[in-house]
Amino acid sequence: MNQAQTAERLISIKSGTAAPPVSFSGHVKERVMTYWRRIGLTDPALVESLAEDCLSRAWRRIGRGSEEELLRRALEEVQRRFDHALARAMGLPPSKDHHPIAAARAAFLLAKNRISADSLFIPCDSTPD
Repeated sequence: MNQAQTAERLISIKSGTAAPPVSFSGHVKERVMTYWRRIGLTDPALVESLAEDCLSRAWRRIGRGSEEELLRRALEEVQRRFDHALARAMGLPPSKDHHPIAAARAAFLLAKNRISADSLFIPCDSTPD
């Protein structure tokens, strides 16, 4: 175990959660990144960052578990993050009614080549004139 792995392990022990096993994170991370790309994200740094965040959140939720469970939870997190970004971009208020966001998701995915999925996660700094 190298120094970086040792430090990561010590930090995870102190925080009360173990880091995901390398065998899980490599295979599962690639699957999560592929899912982000299929949704329409193209920026490699954004895809990797979001995938790592989703895996981290999934790992915290399940702790020790199977690779399949980690993948399932991470993909659920991808969907949650995508729905939140889409709702925010469309100005939809938080709601327990999932129909508006489901309709927005369907419309977005059908218009895949017309709208950049990356733009949902990257704040726009310019203001319209």
